[in-house]
Amino acid sequence: MIAAIGTLYLQDKQLLDVDASERSLTHKLAEYLQCEFPNWHVDCEYNRHGLDVKRLATHTWRVKVDDTEAKTVFPDIIVHQRLTLRNLIVLEVKKMSGGENTQDIEKLRAFTETETYKYNYGLFLRIGPHLNCTLEMYRNGSTKADWSQDLRAALKELDMPKTNTATASLSNNEIRRIMLQYFYDRNKNATSARGKKGSAVKISDLKKELKAAHGLSQQEVQSNLTYLMSQGWVEEDTVEKSFTAPGGTVIPSSTSFYRITAAGIDKIEGPGEFTMPKFHGIKIEATGQNIITLGDGNQINAKFTELGESLLDLRDAIAASNAKESDKMTLVADIESIQCQLAKPEPNKGIIRAAWETVKGAASINGCASLVQRVVGLIGGFL
Repeated sequence: MIAAIGTLYLQDKQLLDVDASERSLTHKLAEYLQCEFPNWHVDCEYNRHGLDVKRLATHTWRVKVDDTEAKTVFPDIIVHQRLTLRNLIVLEVKKMSGGENTQDIEKLRAFTETETYKYNYGLFLRIGPHLNCTLEMYRNGSTKADWSQDLRAALKELDMPKTNTATASLSNNEIRRIMLQYFYDRNKNATSARGKKGSAVKISDLKKELKAAHGLSQQEVQSNLTYLMSQGWVEEDTVEKSFTAPGGTVIPSSTSFYRITAAGIDKIEGPGEFTMPKFHGIKIEATGQNIITLGDGNQINAKFTELGESLLDLRDAIAASNAKESDKMTLVADIESIQCQLAKPEPNKGIIRAAWETVKGAASINGCASLVQRVVGLIGGFL
């Protein structure tokens, strides 16, 4: 919760400075809460209990069309599982410039006490510019804790200008390298599978530690984690649990952890003795070929070694250049296509020819012209 509020101050300071409506603030806060609670649904003014309309007998006021303070009989934000009885957090938000909070507190007490809803936690957030805010927690219809001091202390540590400046020049590739190195170091120093010293880490801890160490925002971490997972460098480990509600209902729960894969370790260390061969399961000796492994892990026929190594040098130069990331990706992908063909005893000339039409364009990239010329002298037999 505190992390999401911190992100709101970091990313949407202008909304607070101009005294924007509470609906504007709760909308953005709900987005950041969804990042903190990836296995739950986060909804604003959700007006359903199962398939029925959400009602509280204690609330009788009516909503005005021009109501900018969003006084409704429905909570501002909830963290729950839709169409189930799993209700985790109900949150009411009021600006420091807003009116009295009696009705908001009444709602929190009712939503955490009424058996129909029975939210585990009710939170009341007063929020304003210049990190001026308070946060109270309710359980079972009564006040349980005042988190205002902890919240303000956490917000003061944000150092917003420094954070924004530090991340301004980082590309997605740079962020991915930082994140993969983080997972690699965590795995290397782990003393357990999960937990504080574990190789696998929860998303909330991942965001917190990367923010503290590198100033990365929640959005930067989430989007690039998704990419690293899609490429197989990082994997998700879901732990299933269950707990019994006060009424005796057994409610399932799941927690996601993230850790580096073997492919991710090889990406940093390079292929090693235990790296699974590209052609695992195929009896290479039966083909009569002599297969070698290049520095990037690609395996090719030994008779094409010079061409393969020249393509590898060109690939590295492209990756290190100042070319657009999209252009780099296209060129590297086509170099990979050529190298894959070089594993065959009789490479498909049509595929090599088509890929080379794109790759030869790398000659226009600073530092790559001589490398392209070197490849030209070796690849001619396939064109």
